[in-house]
Amino acid sequence: MIISLPNNYHPERSYAVNCLMKTMLRFDFELQWEERSDTLITLFNGHQLVINDCFHILLLNERSRNVPKSICWASKTEISFLEENDLPIIFGDNKCEVSFGKIRIGIDVFTASFFSLTRWEEHITQTKDSHGRFPAQASIAFQQGFLHRPIVDEMAALVRNSLAHLGASLPPRPNAYRLKLTHDVDALYLWPNWFSFLKKTTGDLLKRGDLKAAKFNLHSFFNHKFKRSRDPFDSYDYLMDVSEQHGLISHFYFLAGGKTKYDNDMERNFSHVQPIMKHIHERGHVVGIHPSYLSATDGQIFDQEVRRFESVSPQIIAEGRQHFLRFEIGKTWPLWEKNNLQVDSTLGFPEKSGFRCGTCTPYLVFDIVERRQLKLMEFPLIAMDTTFAVYQKSTPEQMETELMHLLHTVKKYGGTFTLLWHNTSFQVPEYQPYEQIYERFVAVAASL
Repeated sequence: MIISLPNNYHPERSYAVNCLMKTMLRFDFELQWEERSDTLITLFNGHQLVINDCFHILLLNERSRNVPKSICWASKTEISFLEENDLPIIFGDNKCEVSFGKIRIGIDVFTASFFSLTRWEEHITQTKDSHGRFPAQASIAFQQGFLHRPIVDEMAALVRNSLAHLGASLPPRPNAYRLKLTHDVDALYLWPNWFSFLKKTTGDLLKRGDLKAAKFNLHSFFNHKFKRSRDPFDSYDYLMDVSEQHGLISHFYFLAGGKTKYDNDMERNFSHVQPIMKHIHERGHVVGIHPSYLSATDGQIFDQEVRRFESVSPQIIAEGRQHFLRFEIGKTWPLWEKNNLQVDSTLGFPEKSGFRCGTCTPYLVFDIVERRQLKLMEFPLIAMDTTFAVYQKSTPEQMETELMHLLHTVKKYGGTFTLLWHNTSFQVPEYQPYEQIYERFVAVAASL
């Protein structure tokens, strides 16, 4: 197979082709550049797939600080090779011409994939929430109603189905579905000392007027202090037990410092982390890093936290996720690569579950500022507990329904369902309605 691209070489274009054709479809091909205005895929039988090329529009948008404001949709009646009944068109059009030995498709799957995977719009738009994060509501995927769909995987399926029609010798359809259970440890314990009990209880009574919460604090704190029960946040063994029941591994990401009010005083309490890490390691699970609130854009803080974490971790640090899901294009990913970290799983929206990157397939990232592919692998975050319990105020039934829908979508496209469930989301009143969902979901997801 030979893929011919327009000869005005862009590393962005070759990256997009490699992601779609190698990472997602596992095709071997030869890449060449020539005088043309589209992308041509030529099979060994001489048949051809021609794909519209709109990369010049993307680059123009970069200069004008603009992104597509609206999109159109292609239907399966217009393009029979679609995997679903329709597909959003970010770049290109819905034309499809089929003749003997040749298919011409108007959807530019490569530019659209690059746009989604690199989070191009987050760099161009610069819309931020109160924590400096790009909000789901500002994304094209949310505004146009396809955040719940892995459109990059759908576009890869479009290419595969088209090539199959042309008689390509297809590699086996990727069947790499897996469930990845991750747990951000934002606070080691609910009751590390008497001060924590007094502070929380005073706040519940005087600031929030929550007598029920104060009663819970009293009961929980003294039960823990008199050894009648575990600290509510000490769910590490429980989470590992659930994983081991299904032959899975839990990935625990620990805060490595941080001095803001969002970092739970971990800077001072970091020495207490080591025994927990050691226990997790001895049980055969993964210890990872959870860089603090300010580290996403501050290289000095990030570097210090990695060095501190390395000094106490029983494992080589390879993976993790940014605290509060804070992330900035051109800054955060390069910090991870600079510190020789291999896997990031930050890219999910805190307030909405779904496919922020347009995919459920892990992929090597591209730095659009430096215009180069990094060695860092992104495992997109599909869903987390606080999205439903805190941001959306979902009922347990709504939460479980949405999780199952996302799960079956990830399974269909052979992706990785990366789930974030905090160690703090058990045995406390606000999360009690959701506790049983975790075990039920893991059981179903592990059985697929």
